[in-house]
Amino acid sequence: MIEFTNITDEPIQRYIIPIDKSSVIFRLRYHEVAAIWCVDIEYEGRKVCGKKLSLGVYHLAGSNFPFDLIIRDTSKMGIDPFKQDDFSSGRIVIYMFESKEIAAIRGYDVP
Repeated sequence: MIEFTNITDEPIQRYIIPIDKSSVIFRLRYHEVAAIWCVDIEYEGRKVCGKKLSLGVYHLAGSNFPFDLIIRDTSKMGIDPFKQDDFSSGRIVIYMFESKEIAAIRGYDVP
């Protein structure tokens, strides 16, 4: 499991994480009017855009990627990220499950 570190309170951020023999591009976006954080994911030519980050949800379960994201509320308030500084303050943490971990969770491998 990989923890995303160095997430700031900038409204648009880009991260590249190596996975297996490729890499994943994550774009985090904060929407001030809606008070939500979303993520766009790009992996080997496929894209998923505008996934709202929510607590207790595997965000890519239907996308057939060999990884997935989950977020955790360290404050135990149980509230989805809604403030621009939720990640930079440490209230919300993002984790990426890699292929072996997500295969054990889902019960099947994704090539």
